Amino acid sequence: MNEEFGPARCPDTSATPINRETLRERGNAVKRELLGFRRRSFSRGECFYGLLLSSLGRSEEAVVQLQRARELDPFSGVIQHNLARALVYARQFDRAIEEGRKTPENSAGGHRYLAEAYAAKGMAEQAVPEWAVRRSEAQNTIAEMKVLATERYVAPSFIAYVYAALGDKENAFEWLEKAYADHSWDLVFLGVNPVWDHLRSDPRFADLLRRLHLAS
Repeated sequence: MNEEFGPARCPDTSATPINRETLRERGNAVKRELLGFRRRSFSRGECFYGLLLSSLGRSEEAVVQLQRARELDPFSGVIQHNLARALVYARQFDRAIEEGRKTPENSAGGHRYLAEAYAAKGMAEQAVPEWAVRRSEAQNTIAEMKVLATERYVAPSFIAYVYAALGDKENAFEWLEKAYADHSWDLVFLGVNPVWDHLRSDPRFADLLRRLHLAS
């Protein structure tokens, strides 16, 4: 029989015996890997549940849930910036700044929620570096995103978000409607994110919350 296509053979391990101590060490290593994987899996579940609670306006519960997630996976930048996010939505801006500063330097989410917390406190000078963009640059960013949207998916909710941050009410509503038609997932935080606060008195905003089943 051609050896290349012959039946599979178990490798001969007789020349390399494994003692009990080695087996125990390998078994413990596997257990540690499985435990780490389990903890990371649980932490993601805790994180997403925390965000769900936040979107429902259950702010204190959301923060506690995200703190649990961080305990399970203390090195996760995603969990850390979402904790800052939940604190922004809870209007606990000082704590949001404290937690936002703990996010990794390369965390876009960390910079975003740190900027939101600064802006909500009226600390524009501190917010601008975190946004890494000024008003004139933001207008260019919107133009670039609209061009990019013709080539690949760009969430309309993000464009609405930038318009809202710039105080451009009409364009913000136009893109919020596009986000609603697009089923943009970020709209679940419409009822709690302070960036939308200056739109809340407009009947169009109340109508949008009603259609999203987020009206209180």
